[in-house]
Amino acid sequence: MVKKASRIALLLGHLALAAPAAAVLSPQSSLAQQRTPDEQRASTLLVEGQELRQQGLHKEALEKFREAYRILQTPILGFALAQGQVALGQLLEAQQTLRAVHYLPESLKETLKSQRVRVDAALLLVDVTGRIPVLQVSVKGLPAGQDAVLQVAGKALTLAAADQGISLNPGSYEVVAKASGRPEQHQQIQLNEGARIRIDMVFPLDIPVAPVVAIPAATTTAPIVVTLPRPLPRATNEGPGALPWIVGGVGAATLAVAAGLELARSSKNDIISQHCNTTACDQEGIDATKSAKSLQTFGAVAWVVGGVGVATGTVLYFTLGGRKHTTVALRPGGFALTTQW
Repeated sequence: MVKKASRIALLLGHLALAAPAAAVLSPQSSLAQQRTPDEQRASTLLVEGQELRQQGLHKEALEKFREAYRILQTPILGFALAQGQVALGQLLEAQQTLRAVHYLPESLKETLKSQRVRVDAALLLVDVTGRIPVLQVSVKGLPAGQDAVLQVAGKALTLAAADQGISLNPGSYEVVAKASGRPEQHQQIQLNEGARIRIDMVFPLDIPVAPVVAIPAATTTAPIVVTLPRPLPRATNEGPGALPWIVGGVGAATLAVAAGLELARSSKNDIISQHCNTTACDQEGIDATKSAKSLQTFGAVAWVVGGVGVATGTVLYFTLGGRKHTTVALRPGGFALTTQW
């Protein structure tokens, strides 16, 4: 009898429970009656679980306590189950068990020791709740309106719930974030008792590098033809005047600008090659890509405008100088001039 009482005392861990298993499950003397088969079976499982826990077999002991509590829901058996769950780090499960013990209705068979266990269970509930770690997860790097799916320990979570915080048992977890068209993001974390941790799941920028497009003026094969009508007769001693030089000068200046833009674009392409890969660019690479596009567009326009200006100035020079008919064909790499007297 003494040996059995010591087992119960070790199981429950409280002096109030230092009594034989049969005694804590038996009715008060005023309500003495023979125990039911369920009570006898639950008492046996309680003692077996105690013996297993003494041997360090906590998982096997927990199964005994769980089966006993399934057969008979009493404060003593529920408290024993919760203690077994705490021993294995199952704080969430222990919290749920202790809450159930709190709401167990009082029985006429309940002893004074069982009533004390209710108080012990309430105290353990407060302790366990404070030891449960909390994880908060936020998602960054996605454009507005794009949703993501979070998974922790294989369970899907809403972004709102994850941002507010989720309670987990102590241990190591892998957090996975998924978004359409984006590579999955993984992060391994360790949660200790009482910890409250916030992590960010960041999706990297995924901006493809724009292909370098050749300047249309340099690749086209069709000539740009400028033909002016036959001029009115002019005095033989009258020259072409200043207009051809002005138009041609503007065209030449525009060509010089086009050449400068081409050099600037080449410099931006060097930056792009250093700060971009086949799938993404960093911020400097993104800025260089945008600048290269703008330089390419303005450069193409400058080549065409400058070429037409030079060609027009040349036509005006020969036309206003007394030529009958002049045609200028602008081709890649130069232009052809045809004059009829």
